[in-house]
Amino acid sequence: MGPWKAYLAVFAFYGAASAAAAGVFVFAFGYGWLLIPLHLAVVMPLFIATTLLLGALVCVRRLPRRLTQGLIVLVPGALSAALLLLYVLDYAGNALWGSNATLPLIMMFLPRLGQLTQALPFPVGAIGAAAVVLLALPFVPFLWYSGRILAGLEELFLPRRPFSLFRDRRRALLTGVGAALIVAASCAAILGALRFPWGSWRGEPIISLFAPMAGGPDFDGDDAGSVFSIGDYPTGLAFDPLNIVLIFVDSLRADHMGIHGYERDTTPVLARLLETGRLRKVAFATSNYSCSVGGAFATVASTTAAYPGRDTGPFCTIHHLLREQGYMVRFILSDCGNTYPGLEAMYTYNLDQYADGTSSEQFPIGDDRSIVENLNAVPAYAGTPTFFYLWLMSAHYVGVHLPEYERYTPAKSERPSYNFRHDSEEEHRALLNRYDNGILQADDMIGQILEVLERKGYLDHAVVVILGDHGEAFGEHGGYLHSYFLYQENIGIPILILDSPDVAYANLEFASQVDVAPTILDRLGLPCPPAWEGRSLLEPDAAEYSFHTTMAVRQNRAVIRRGNSAIWKYLRSEMPPEGHASEELFELVTDPEERHDRLATADPALVADLRAAFDAHFFPAGTPEPAPTAVPGP
Repeated sequence: MGPWKAYLAVFAFYGAASAAAAGVFVFAFGYGWLLIPLHLAVVMPLFIATTLLLGALVCVRRLPRRLTQGLIVLVPGALSAALLLLYVLDYAGNALWGSNATLPLIMMFLPRLGQLTQALPFPVGAIGAAAVVLLALPFVPFLWYSGRILAGLEELFLPRRPFSLFRDRRRALLTGVGAALIVAASCAAILGALRFPWGSWRGEPIISLFAPMAGGPDFDGDDAGSVFSIGDYPTGLAFDPLNIVLIFVDSLRADHMGIHGYERDTTPVLARLLETGRLRKVAFATSNYSCSVGGAFATVASTTAAYPGRDTGPFCTIHHLLREQGYMVRFILSDCGNTYPGLEAMYTYNLDQYADGTSSEQFPIGDDRSIVENLNAVPAYAGTPTFFYLWLMSAHYVGVHLPEYERYTPAKSERPSYNFRHDSEEEHRALLNRYDNGILQADDMIGQILEVLERKGYLDHAVVVILGDHGEAFGEHGGYLHSYFLYQENIGIPILILDSPDVAYANLEFASQVDVAPTILDRLGLPCPPAWEGRSLLEPDAAEYSFHTTMAVRQNRAVIRRGNSAIWKYLRSEMPPEGHASEELFELVTDPEERHDRLATADPALVADLRAAFDAHFFPAGTPEPAPTAVPGP
């Protein structure tokens, strides 16, 4: 093989490898097939630029030949290693939360590598060894062919015969025009893709790395075309200016809480509040999404309209409305929430205070003690009503888990297996123990938060809502963690309300996150925006249906219908878990673990009603529905 052909072979190999990587994302996560040429349009100019850089080095004849040869290995090898690392990160991101990694997200997690390696169910040594091997692999072809590649570059950039414009102008013209066309096509593809926030570029690793916010819901209710403009909301209304405290506990499942009948006493603080009569709990509560962005969005904007292919934003949020009524708005999180795609707009817009895990000088990111620290710095209540939005990470897999809450042991597997698929009951129990310890920790943190707010005078005239953003799966239906599926382990959350015992809540039987904001406004005596989907829990007419969806490209969706003695759940999935059909029906009162699909045996009229409600909500006005997904094999 000639020297130039050797370089072309390596060039072609990495082009094919990039196309194959994009194909994996298309096949595994449902991104459009246009992702493959788009990714090549982004990646190949990088290799062209690398070639030109190496050619410039070859032309600098004063450099030692071995140094030039070493740079030939280092420069394209480093580029290839970076791409490979980005592919791995993006695959993990899509598998765990349904989107690519972003630069702010990577920068946020870099200081937490030690914490993450402790949480992951893999030995730290194995992770390190795998990382070294993975990052070293891309250098091997360039190391093997470095001599031939150098000879090929010399043949191209240092012709043996004197340069002749007449002889070589065709080669120079073709090379220049070809390079210009490729670079221009790449720029056009990138700029064109960025004009379509829900387009196929969402899976392109490099674009999404530097454009993390595109594709997220728009929370600014002032923009033209809004579902409900904040300017339409009346001002000067008489209302009860209660302080509002909204406490999210990330990944909190209701069925792992002692106050919801769990066998372990994981919520002693909340249990004591329940005994006083001040704390109410919704018997059957669900998240409308199985991811944090969706859970936060459904709660503050009371809508389930934010998902790929349905652009109905921007949306009006409760804290935006309350700020227009004279409220102070304080967002305090232990994690770094504004690095997550789709949340930065909500976490940086129209707030009086934003503090997250990076704001603490004493505690690391993901440590809920930083919330208590930030609340201690908040001035005492002086008559101005305040809306608090607090986000706890104690129950989340990557939250900081403190040793004093390690009641249930062992809390870490001694012999972990791949992808959370533990091959022994002991290992699975260790994972559950760690989660239950996290809930115990979250419960105590809630107690500390309430103590600080009471000491500062905010709880004397306040309503506190405590809920999960989504659930957490431990293999019940073949899935782990959250984001992708909508079984009860993914969306079964608590909705708890701390209020005066004299206030009567007429509906504490059936609710979802979209009902939280209407309940708060109703409690204050303010009207709800007409576009909000939820209903106040102060009113007796509870919603008959609730709607649920994922925010991944291949979406799973569900509708839950409440009856007199039954709760029916209809699921339709573009990417069902292994062994499950694309359509399923469960009755949750008699089958809370969703083990028995009733689609074939239920009353046809019931099935037709659920399908009609599903289609009317998720595919309004003739929106095309994706083709059904075949049942996966065993």
